Amino acid sequence: MSFRDVPGQERAIDFFRRAVGTGRLAHAYILVGPEGIGKRRFARALAQYLFCVERRDDSCGSCRSCRLIESDRFPDLHWYGREEGRQQLRVEVIEQFLREISFKPLETDRKVFVVEDADKLNPASANRLLKILEEPPAASLLLLLALDVRDFLPTILSRCHMIRLRPIAGAELARWLEAEHGCSAEQARYLGHFTMGSPGLAAQLARGDFFEEREWLMNMTMSLRPGEHFVPAEEMFRRASGGDDAAQERRETLLRFFDVLELFYRDVLAVAVGNGESTLVNADRWKEVETLGKRLSPERARRILERIEEARQAVSGNANQKLLLENLTFDVASLMSL
Repeated sequence: MSFRDVPGQERAIDFFRRAVGTGRLAHAYILVGPEGIGKRRFARALAQYLFCVERRDDSCGSCRSCRLIESDRFPDLHWYGREEGRQQLRVEVIEQFLREISFKPLETDRKVFVVEDADKLNPASANRLLKILEEPPAASLLLLLALDVRDFLPTILSRCHMIRLRPIAGAELARWLEAEHGCSAEQARYLGHFTMGSPGLAAQLARGDFFEEREWLMNMTMSLRPGEHFVPAEEMFRRASGGDDAAQERRETLLRFFDVLELFYRDVLAVAVGNGESTLVNADRWKEVETLGKRLSPERARRILERIEEARQAVSGNANQKLLLENLTFDVASLMSL
């Protein structure tokens, strides 16, 4: 994992290159950014850069250190996170970290410790972590990964440097998806909009059956008719079910369905109010977008978007999901046929 594998974060990469080059690397950093932005990828690339014996602007990828890191066998890189099913980072995880940080490095002159979900520390684990930040060992670097910094103790924030990882511009993310994940230009452009610049989420969707799922949703939408909405609703519910954590997975899948539908009807609204084709996200579905945009009034397109947003809010709660989908498909079918 090298800096080449972390698209769109040149500012943060340059910051750490300068810090390493001038010998002014601090003992602790918080890497902040939304889910899927690449915090884990960045932390691993930074660790490989630090440990690489042939590094220049990037790690070489072929020295002993690089090879061991790539295979998750480098003894001076330690990784911690929440246990599966846990909402918080338990104090036992931090205790393990405290034991490891007291030992000397085995391969190099330093050790790197990465703590994922560091904004999910419970009070006990936060206080234990603070003890290390107050007196950090000289041969250690701590990287805390977090979605936000609002849940950190002020005393922890004051002892760390914060580095924000930012969403990638759509065009840059699209180029990366085409080069690294074999997406077509249209797919890459769509994923850039859909994920709002998140390379992790975009790569995950590119590897799966997302575009087959989207194709089905678009075809279903165009064929909706009042009184015939039960079958599409049932199919949406069926496709969203499955997995070990069925309820959570179904909720996440339904939210993804709603995101796809919302982007589609935003394009329909854009055509309905007279905007051109060049602004559309669903450019590959231009004919369907144009057909609906010319048939629907702006008011009806807005009402469809309101129904989708209401469904999104309801599914995030404890609503009956099957009934919710039946109501949504009925409302959309009715508004499209008026």
